[in-house]
Amino acid sequence: MVDLNWETFMIILPYAAIMAGVGLIESLLTLTLIDEITETRGHGNKECVAQGIANLTTGFFGGMGGCAMIGQSLINVNAGGRNRISGIVASVGLLIFILFLSTYIEMIPMAALVGLMFMVAIGTFEWASLKVFRKVPFHDVLVMVVVTLVTVFLHNLALAVLIGVIISALVFAWQNAKMIRTRKRIDENGVKHYEVFGPLFFASALTFGQKFDPINDPDEIVLDFAESRIVDHSGIDAIHKVTERYEKVGKTVYIRHLNSSSRVLLERAEKIINVNYTDDDPSFKIVTD
Repeated sequence: MVDLNWETFMIILPYAAIMAGVGLIESLLTLTLIDEITETRGHGNKECVAQGIANLTTGFFGGMGGCAMIGQSLINVNAGGRNRISGIVASVGLLIFILFLSTYIEMIPMAALVGLMFMVAIGTFEWASLKVFRKVPFHDVLVMVVVTLVTVFLHNLALAVLIGVIISALVFAWQNAKMIRTRKRIDENGVKHYEVFGPLFFASALTFGQKFDPINDPDEIVLDFAESRIVDHSGIDAIHKVTERYEKVGKTVYIRHLNSSSRVLLERAEKIINVNYTDDDPSFKIVTD
């Protein structure tokens, strides 16, 4: 029996959060796969809330958390199951076998079960994916190979999915970091405009700062964010460093066309950065149903 004191709780909490995230990712992947096969549209938010409530409830009774299983769901669909009752029948059947028919299950040769698992693997594997290895980006192939190897050697699909998500996120950040660019022009009043394109976040902050020339620029600079947005604190810090460089040489930086979410980030960081907005900067509103 584990003594669940505060220190133990703080140790367990990060692992629980990671497993909950991995479980949600696997359930959403399963939902996406089933939607593609059945040409339907599921409700990801409802599935996540329901799964969270179920796992939280079962924990109070000493049960194990769970999530949607890609293999079992695919088998159910291929067998003709289209409603949630197919999953209920599968779980109830498994419970009956464990509680009442375990003696008979033990009579089945292990070789027969291995052969059955091989047939399940052959039937559920997407063989067409092998044909696209040379036609898709390298990082997509890398994710597929890494997830497969981790699953095979560590016998942990949840960990494999988490590693795949991390690799994909890093690749996405790297690709978006190279998208940041600026277009420069000087208007009739001698004000230099930097029109920023691409997201400004931790991966693109360094490149963003290298695009300015405080020494040779005129006294007034306008940063136009009509085609860009600030994503995180690193983006705020990048703007702070740029404005600070211009301030040291006695020049002023104005920000224009900043969307509402980016403006909120800057307003929250007003203690570390002084932002000047142009007078003609319009207010952006989100249209909702």
